[in-house]
Amino acid sequence: MITRVRYFTGQLLGVADFETEQRYVIDRLRRHNRWLHGWGIVGGLQISVGREEIVVAPGFAIDCFGNEIEVEQPSRWPLPDASKACFLTIAFAERAVLPAVVAADPATSGDGESVAYSRVEEGWLLAYAAEDPARGHPGSTRRPESCGRPHAVALARLVRTGFRWRLDPRFRPGHART
Repeated sequence: MITRVRYFTGQLLGVADFETEQRYVIDRLRRHNRWLHGWGIVGGLQISVGREEIVVAPGFAIDCFGNEIEVEQPSRWPLPDASKACFLTIAFAERAVLPAVVAADPATSGDGESVAYSRVEEGWLLAYAAEDPARGHPGSTRRPESCGRPHAVALARLVRTGFRWRLDPRFRPGHART
């Protein structure tokens, strides 16, 4: 169950109220994505393998938690160090940005000021995994069901042939419903 703020004239709002309002919108969007679209690649995110790196083309995916993952421009990633087959994955990531000075109570703080981050930037992380994060996942690869956990989405399976890495043509990444 999700909760939203009920506003009324004369109401005193604090940090918790604004966080509840943001959480309400975020949770509704995630629920929408999970139930209507499932998880996986929505579009784009093609992979090409070069001599020293992999290039991920722009695109959009949804993880099992309903987080949206958008790659806005081609991204380069070094080839794996491992010698065995592996999966290239992408995961939703957040990081705090834009530090701001916070006026603190001088009685509890030595100098009366501290710093806190004022924004959260939503992004993504590429990584290699030994197994497909969707292994044993409910649903088929054509119409995957959401498990409700925020795990990575496999974009490709890489196999080593001789001294080169190549994409496994038999691997089919999960695709969200559109």
